[in-house]
Amino acid sequence: MCQDVFCIISFKHFEDCFGVQYERIPIRGNGFCGYNSLSYCLTGSQEHYVSVIEDCCTVFGNYPELLYERTNFGQGIQSPDATSQYYWSMRTAIRRVQSGEALNDERDQVRWLDEAHLIAISLLYDITIFLLQYSIKDLVGIQRDKC
Repeated sequence: MCQDVFCIISFKHFEDCFGVQYERIPIRGNGFCGYNSLSYCLTGSQEHYVSVIEDCCTVFGNYPELLYERTNFGQGIQSPDATSQYYWSMRTAIRRVQSGEALNDERDQVRWLDEAHLIAISLLYDITIFLLQYSIKDLVGIQRDKC
């Protein structure tokens, strides 16, 4: 039985209680880190984040309730053309990121990856997405001698 969830092997590698080893992949922190992560998982490269965003927009166009109910953007705009507004808002954000700007401002939070984006990609590609979320502080607290 597992006593700890993860054991630190090195700062870049860790192991779960079943002995499965994982590697931490550095992801660009430009405000699109969630899309960059999905892009990496789907294609092996962070460079295809625009396709991930466009795929999400496609799903939201077909299922606007997903946009309204599961995104910060949709909860703020409940209009019939919210999906179009979202698409153009994201196109603007993409141009900003491509020009080197980071989406770190409070007003940019509506463009960050939400639960709805994970659902959209899961639906579109018929995949299951598992999310491991932890902080370095949590990992440092794990006792190495129990590994």
